[in-house]
Amino acid sequence: VIADSGTIGSASDKDAIAISSGGVVTMNQIPVFSAGINVSGGTIAGTLATAAQTNITSLGTLTTLTVDDITINGSTISDAGDFALDISGDIILDANGADIIFKDDGTEIGRFTNSSSDFVIESKVQDKDIIFKGDDGGSGITALTLDMSNAGGALFNTFLKSPSYFWSNTDNGQVLRFGTSAEIQVHHVHDVGLTLTNTIADTDNRPIVLQLKSEEDAIVANDVIASIEMAAGDSDGTDGATVAAGIHAIAEDTFSASANATKLVFTTGVSETAAASATAKMTLSSAGLLTIADDFVIKDGGTIGSASDTDAIAIAANGVVTFSQVPVLPDDTI
Repeated sequence: VIADSGTIGSASDKDAIAISSGGVVTMNQIPVFSAGINVSGGTIAGTLATAAQTNITSLGTLTTLTVDDITINGSTISDAGDFALDISGDIILDANGADIIFKDDGTEIGRFTNSSSDFVIESKVQDKDIIFKGDDGGSGITALTLDMSNAGGALFNTFLKSPSYFWSNTDNGQVLRFGTSAEIQVHHVHDVGLTLTNTIADTDNRPIVLQLKSEEDAIVANDVIASIEMAAGDSDGTDGATVAAGIHAIAEDTFSASANATKLVFTTGVSETAAASATAKMTLSSAGLLTIADDFVIKDGGTIGSASDTDAIAIAANGVVTFSQVPVLPDDTI
């Protein structure tokens, strides 16, 4: 026992340890604990400044700890409440080739995987989606961009989803699905094209409908309402790169609440574009009148007739014309 606020020291540092009347021990040099520190229910506050501290085997509460690097000789960091990372720079998760796994109350719900150099975001909950969702603060999300410019053509195995449509990749190509039950689907057929499908099951008379709708406020005569154009990628000349064929819906008169007279115009390229402005090769009027720009040819032995007499006129391969009824000719023609 020494006097209150007395000291214990060495010959060269006589006040190395001072003990106050309240029992507080003060050391004027940073202590070295060669066998570690055991703390039972207490608090360590301050800075561990020596570069090579030995093990701290048991702690109470570290109120503030500043370190350069942390190495965890174990596998778990746990917290009863929220765990926040407030970082001014990048956050790097390096699993050294393994997966980065996300769990909810011990159950795996998803993971980031490095698979054959592809970055894979994978859901582990059956029938659940991988959703990219932005908090717009009530002002509306203006854009969501996935930059796959470095994908190198590799399959992107996930999908984008909204309340009305979603897109996904399959082994057979991409699929764009519309509707809450994904009943309307646009399939990409590899090296072929697109297939539009209505998948509504257990119903009758459910045709697939593709509507080309103009939102023009006023439709007048000769306005093009919609067009289907077909073109080639030939860049050898002007004609080869233009529209080669087209089907166009063109107004015959001004539209109103009680009128929408429209003709279908078929155009084909000869040495011109086949856009809606081209010379019509065939026109079907709103009344059903079919007009063609050149001769009308039927098969050998084919017939021409009316709804009630379909074979009124038959034309043989050698050009002989046969009438199923006695023809009525104008006066003075025989």
